[in-house]
Amino acid sequence: MARNQDIAEIQQTIIDAGFPMPRYGADGEWGEEGRLALRALIRAASGPALSSDRLDTVAFASWAPRAVPGTLPALEAAIAATPDLQQHRVLENWLGQMWVESAGFSTLTENLNYSVEALKTMFGRHRISLVDAERYGRAPGRPADQEAIANIIYGGEWGRKNLGNTQPGDGWRFRGSGVKQITGRANTQASGFSPEELRTDIHKSCLAAAKFFVSHGCVGPALIGDIKEVTRRVNGGSNGLAERITKTDEARKVIR
Repeated sequence: MARNQDIAEIQQTIIDAGFPMPRYGADGEWGEEGRLALRALIRAASGPALSSDRLDTVAFASWAPRAVPGTLPALEAAIAATPDLQQHRVLENWLGQMWVESAGFSTLTENLNYSVEALKTMFGRHRISLVDAERYGRAPGRPADQEAIANIIYGGEWGRKNLGNTQPGDGWRFRGSGVKQITGRANTQASGFSPEELRTDIHKSCLAAAKFFVSHGCVGPALIGDIKEVTRRVNGGSNGLAERITKTDEARKVIR
């Protein structure tokens, strides 16, 4: 029992230092989450800090030519406000993931214009039935009913459990918003901003994206180069992993 208490105290110290263990916390059991957080803490203590300039204007314009106006200063402000991002490896992971989430920083609102076939293949039957996929998906001569799709795939028992969507219409109201495409009532409320703010204010959107990245335990795996684990924590699985690896690697050229 004493040994478990000692481990719990060590885990809490690591968490207090800014390296979350969101899945199990300080539970007194030493596992992979604790090892990742500890390794991240050690790397952060010894790794090089970023320069004060952080991002290269010309390189960013080439990397994200369709970015929403004001994106670069908004990213800079979010980095300055978030010490956990101020390590090269963490920052390149954050930038690479956010590039993919927002299609090169070009959109702050989720596109739900799924085809019938996409709805059938991308989402399990616990998320959307075949009948609803046929009824609401995009088909020749007919656009997708994006509001209905959002309320179905982000609603029901899955939406309540995973997103905190408890009210009718929450799926559409709290569809992906901002640079991070923050989704669901719970995640949106945790960001500190409304969905409308995330979709229209690039500065608030970048601050929320930074907060999400840190609070969901992405710093530890980012520091050890575990892009697959960073992707899981950002997106819930391995969606778009190949592109996320590519964009994380490209982000290194943007950082001074």
